[in-house]
Amino acid sequence: MRTVWEGPRLEAEFTLMRWGRETGVQLRHGERSMIKRRHYLNRGEGYPTAEAYLVAAPTGADNKNRNSFDRKWTEITGLIGTRWEPVRPLVNHPVRRGSRVVPVIRPSGVAHVPALASA
Repeated sequence: MRTVWEGPRLEAEFTLMRWGRETGVQLRHGERSMIKRRHYLNRGEGYPTAEAYLVAAPTGADNKNRNSFDRKWTEITGLIGTRWEPVRPLVNHPVRRGSRVVPVIRPSGVAHVPALASA
């Protein structure tokens, strides 16, 4: 998520629509949200793949990406950097993990393991 332009909501939507018409970039709507997006890099077949689009969004969202984003983006797309520079610096949020509960995997062929009896 990178903020590349800031302004009033209506002006942002008009700017997005005008840019899409001028460049011939496809307009799509979210399946459930119906949010309008201009996809300038369509998702490829297979895995890994990448896609990129512009959307008019509310003010205040953090510019963020994982530390490995730029490296993976270049590996997958062959592009260095995204199309536009963000208007604010990116924030690297620490990766949060779940509860750190480790699943118990019972060894096959073992009839009874006392330490796992209560699991």
